[in-house]
Amino acid sequence: MKRIIFLLFAIVAIITILAGCATPAPATTPAAKPAPSPSSAPAAPITMKFSHNVPVASAMHKDINLPWAEKIKERTTAIGKPVEITFFPNSVLGKASEQYDLVVDGVVDITGNWGPQNEPGRFYLIRALELPFLFTGATAAAQTAQELFDTRPEIKQEFREAKLLYFHPTGSYEIHTNKLQVKTLNDFKGLKIRGTGGVNSDVITALGATPIAIDVGEVYPSLEKGVLDGTLINWEGAMAFKYYEVTKYRTQIPQGLTLSILAVSMNLNTWNKLPPDVQKIFEEYSGMAMSRQNGQTFDKVNNQLLQVIKQKDKAAGNPDVYVVPQDELQKWKSTVSPIYDKWVADIEAKKLPGKSILDDVRRLAEKYSK
Repeated sequence: MKRIIFLLFAIVAIITILAGCATPAPATTPAAKPAPSPSSAPAAPITMKFSHNVPVASAMHKDINLPWAEKIKERTTAIGKPVEITFFPNSVLGKASEQYDLVVDGVVDITGNWGPQNEPGRFYLIRALELPFLFTGATAAAQTAQELFDTRPEIKQEFREAKLLYFHPTGSYEIHTNKLQVKTLNDFKGLKIRGTGGVNSDVITALGATPIAIDVGEVYPSLEKGVLDGTLINWEGAMAFKYYEVTKYRTQIPQGLTLSILAVSMNLNTWNKLPPDVQKIFEEYSGMAMSRQNGQTFDKVNNQLLQVIKQKDKAAGNPDVYVVPQDELQKWKSTVSPIYDKWVADIEAKKLPGKSILDDVRRLAEKYSK
């Protein structure tokens, strides 16, 4: 019996020893957490080049085009497709007469401050807005231009080579001279005044002066050297290009003499490549609302700079700005009135609706001037 008990204890001891020598089961490790997915990289910006021919100090750049570009960037960034617009101002990429070709040919994506007066072979109908005594400021002119574009297929056809975004006309032109102060029609005789061709030059000729076609960048030295006796320009332009430094006399014309229709356009390929939601944002900041805002901005700045020029003239000992009285102004209007018939005849000779367009321009000018 003792032998059996001893044998049982021996067996239990052997089993215990063997159990102690066995490899322990590995401890259960917690399930590994999935690696965090890398945060999605921000979308590469859509970059655009914006060329124009005016200084960065001008209202056209700092008060109209630059805030517009900033708003476009803000809105497109909010949808994850930022558009970054880099400016090339002051004709660094081309003269005023070359700006439209820059955008049509795709050298730049956007061009501003270009005007039909620089493109005589492309634009005829829209230049009706340059006819004299139609607008007292940029606001009415901008809205008239935009409504014509929106409602007249013939006008839209003229702008077909690029995507028109908005208009930003200048304020009405005044007379800045360095020989004498123009007060009457007789004072125009013998003066060489910078003209832009077409209607603008026709107005200068009708008043009795000689129009001289010079690029905007060459006007300052031409006034300084006496190649020009004067120029037609708004108050803002006289400040931006510093023409006030090389002219002494100023003549203000109530009801506006003439002005330039300027615009901002985008290259068609650039436009077509944009995502639809980005195009939508551009559309929101184009058209009538933008054109109207631009006109209001320009008129406000233009009036402010008239006061600045008056102060500078006073400090320089120049005469006060001369305002043409109504009786004399009527003589000027009568003198230039044949220009309207000439314009219609010239346009209709090209098989274009000159009279119909002029009727619309006059109607809209009156509508928006109110």
